Amino acid sequence: MTRVTRWIRRHGTSCVATACLLAASIGVAVTTPGDRVTQAPFLVTGAVGDRLVGRDLTAQVHGITETETLTATDGIQSYPVATAGEWVLVDASVAAVRKATGSLQNARLKVGADTYAASVRLGANAGLLGAALSPGVPIRGLLAFELPKSAAHARDARLHLARAIDDRLDSEIVVRLDLGQATHQPSVTVDRPAIR
Repeated sequence: MTRVTRWIRRHGTSCVATACLLAASIGVAVTTPGDRVTQAPFLVTGAVGDRLVGRDLTAQVHGITETETLTATDGIQSYPVATAGEWVLVDASVAAVRKATGSLQNARLKVGADTYAASVRLGANAGLLGAALSPGVPIRGLLAFELPKSAAHARDARLHLARAIDDRLDSEIVVRLDLGQATHQPSVTVDRPAIR
């Protein structure tokens, strides 16, 4: 028996086992989902008019309006809010599900690969963003999004709503929108949200 043959008999099984374990560990490392997938929000999807219920937020979109001129009012004073593009306004109702959970903090409009956050330029009391939520008492108001003219009439857009800015491992309401079907108005006034 040669020296090589003896070495293969003595160590061959452990080399094959080591190679198999190494291949299995590489397979596990490659196929294990990352944090982005394992901590993604649970999506509750629907269309305009659907009442969607997440873990701590319920929402319903009533309609979409597109305008070039926007005026914000908080009940005391009014002021124009200018944009270089177009305003897309989403008329929606939101409420807490079980307990008063603060306010609506996360509203985004996804158009293709681009994401637009709801405008905070309307002030603290105008519009639905930042409005206090109560269980079972829907408040209705407008969410305003500044979009470039090229994206303002997209056929496939998605409105994402969540109670908190950090929506990991929480539910997120997603409403499919066709911005091409939006009602056009030359001027819109965004008022305080109201119980309706």
